[in-house]
Amino acid sequence: MRFLTVAVLGLLLAGCAEKKAPVVVPDNFHVRFTTSAGDIVVEARKEWSARGVERFYELLLMKYFDEGRFFRVVPGFIAQFGVHKDFKTHGIWRELFILDDKRSDNRQAER
Repeated sequence: MRFLTVAVLGLLLAGCAEKKAPVVVPDNFHVRFTTSAGDIVVEARKEWSARGVERFYELLLMKYFDEGRFFRVVPGFIAQFGVHKDFKTHGIWRELFILDDKRSDNRQAER
């Protein structure tokens, strides 16, 4: 926990040192992942999950997924990825959770 606090504080202080323009996340974008079995294109749309897409974009910018691996594949159903190659980095991001997006019928998605 101490490491996480120091890491977050460091990021906040670094952000104060340089005034950068905020990153604008596109409403829609495609990301090509190159794998040993061929390329996969992921489509992201803010209308589907604004907070999730914003976090995905943030992780892409910092190259979080580079050299990552799929950890579960069920043919015809799902392919899961997103565990960083460095478990310390993965652990830090796992603690920086985001709130669920509101459902389209304006009810908060159940956890």
